[in-house]
Parts: sequence; C-alpha cells; structure tokens
Amino acid sequence: MASRSRKKTRPLAKRRAPVRRPRLPKYDPTAKPIWEIAEEIAATVPDSEWAKVPPDLSKNVDHYLYGAPKDEK
Repeated sequence: MASRSRKKTRPLAKRRAPVRRPRLPKYDPTAKPIWEIAEEIAATVPDSEWAKVPPDLSKNVDHYLYGAPKDEK
C-alpha cells in the first residue's frame, strides 16, 4: 500500500481587533497647572488637620497606607 504524503497546513492566523486608543483632549494653554490646583485644595484644609499629618509621611507612606514596617533611617 502506497503511503500518501499529507501536506501540513497551518491554521489561519486569527484576526486581531484594531487597537483603539483614547483620544486625548487638546492642549488648553489657559488651564491651571496641577500644582496651583493642589495649592488651592490644600489652602482649604484647617491648620488643625495639617497638624495631624505625620512628619515622616513621605518617607513611610507604605507604613501609613498598608501597614508595612517603618523605615527608621
């Protein structure tokens, strides 16, 4: 009996959906810089609340947010 050679075929490539990137808003030169917005918000916080902020917050933010060990350096 003669053996038939079968041609190996690959499955067709799957079509990928086109990537849709969100449209960014156009640059607005009259918009306030983010640091000015942050300053305005910070100005509304009473001094008594600022006094409650730990002095090492920036160094130990993971400790205060997630309970990680404090960095004592």
